[in-house]
Amino acid sequence: MPKLCSYGTCNNDSRYPERLVGGVFFIPFPNPKKQYEKCVRWISLCGRPPERLNVSKINRNRYVCSKHFKDGKGPTEEYPDPAPSLGPSRSPMRVRPPPKEGTNSPSCDVDTQSGSMRRIVIGKKSRIYFGKKSPVYCSKPMLGYIGLSKVHQHPVVDESSTSAQIEEKRISPTDTLMLSCEVTEETELEETRRQHQELKERLEIKDIKYIKCDVFNVDDVMADTVTFKCYTGFMPESFNTIFTFLVPSDQQCPFNYPYQSKESSILTLKDQLFFVLCKLRHDFDFSDLSVRFGLSIQFSSSLFIAWINYMYLRFGQVEIWPYRAVLIEQMPEDFKSGFPNTFAVLNCAELIIEKPSSYTSDTLKGLVAVGPRGYILFSSKLFPGSTSDKDIFVNSGIQGQLEKLIKEGVLNQGDGIIADEGFNIKAEVENVGLKLNVPSFSQSERQMSQADALLTTKITKHREHVERAMRRIKEFKILTGRIKLNSISFINQVWFTCSMLTNYMPPFIKCEDGSI
Repeated sequence: MPKLCSYGTCNNDSRYPERLVGGVFFIPFPNPKKQYEKCVRWISLCGRPPERLNVSKINRNRYVCSKHFKDGKGPTEEYPDPAPSLGPSRSPMRVRPPPKEGTNSPSCDVDTQSGSMRRIVIGKKSRIYFGKKSPVYCSKPMLGYIGLSKVHQHPVVDESSTSAQIEEKRISPTDTLMLSCEVTEETELEETRRQHQELKERLEIKDIKYIKCDVFNVDDVMADTVTFKCYTGFMPESFNTIFTFLVPSDQQCPFNYPYQSKESSILTLKDQLFFVLCKLRHDFDFSDLSVRFGLSIQFSSSLFIAWINYMYLRFGQVEIWPYRAVLIEQMPEDFKSGFPNTFAVLNCAELIIEKPSSYTSDTLKGLVAVGPRGYILFSSKLFPGSTSDKDIFVNSGIQGQLEKLIKEGVLNQGDGIIADEGFNIKAEVENVGLKLNVPSFSQSERQMSQADALLTTKITKHREHVERAMRRIKEFKILTGRIKLNSISFINQVWFTCSMLTNYMPPFIKCEDGSI
């Protein structure tokens, strides 16, 4: 996009380097949503007509070149604004010399003064004749000085009080038209200023919430914990913990944006994380978020994708499976009494997507492993909805993860996991060295034994933990409803990030003493 200077009659253009002599560069106009007063001040200093330059015409492609600032070096702390413009240049208007006495020229009332300057008094309802045409009536009294180059407006003089001092002289029609045009221009300028002041007062009263409001930021929303939790799903303390983990240094961005943009400096890193959590929690459109945070729609989309990719990698680097002793210590008593050596509950969650022509299913499935108190221990990538639970278990990577945990001593041989009856993975789990607990079901006409029925009841009771954990993941509305096709490219990152974020929420299974 070419850069053009909006100052006065300046024609500096980035497409013509020969005009940019002396290292001239371009400074963008202040954003009217954030710096309204400064923006209006720059518009006034540029000196362009209101219909060509006003607040509604200011966008990110409106610039002022550096030569209009002090010493041509652009804005500084001492001189942050451009120098006042003298307005559009005007060539001096030539005035016809006064006619000689005794000629048949049109006449009006004048008062002769010394030199070449003459005062003209055109009284109310005065008649001005132009040749043989009909007389032209002036509805308002006007007075001015006509010289050789320009007309100076002067306060109107009462015609009756000066009648004794006025004598008849001759004046050309050109001089009369010059005075009329000058007075009309001054009147229009005053009218424009009055309208500008009225509009400014109206904006301050009615539209100030949109034009002069502060952008949506984390500090203002965090002041009310209920509102903050509504937008993000977290209490302020949990948000600060997440931010400290993701951004070790508050002064440096830990990743690069897809493209360099000045908008990246509009929001702080905390505001950017708040932006991402608002998108995940409520799935606001990027057009909505761009208005809330004062960004463009394009940069809003790029900002979210950059953060979600970074959060996916950052959360993926952390070993979240606790040691066996920690799991036993935090295990609820009812879970410990039924399955003292079982440390994970498995199940698959389904997401609905817009069905493209190349897909055989309109759903996606992901495997989730939940600990005894409801926190997420493992979250796989997403698979097509037609994939069986067994295939997801084999291809998700959890089998290799369990083998690694046994080798490292986090789990012991013979420990168990709970799964739904649809998981036909007994052989795969036993090959790892663990035991699979699944609900029993009656075969053909045989009735289920009392022991099997009791075991099924216990497994079903504790399997509800994984259902509640998946329901908590889906409280992020970006994963509910039909996921749009333009989000498929990063839906795995969104799914994994939302799964890990739930671990920063309070456990839904409390300890016996009521603590969490």
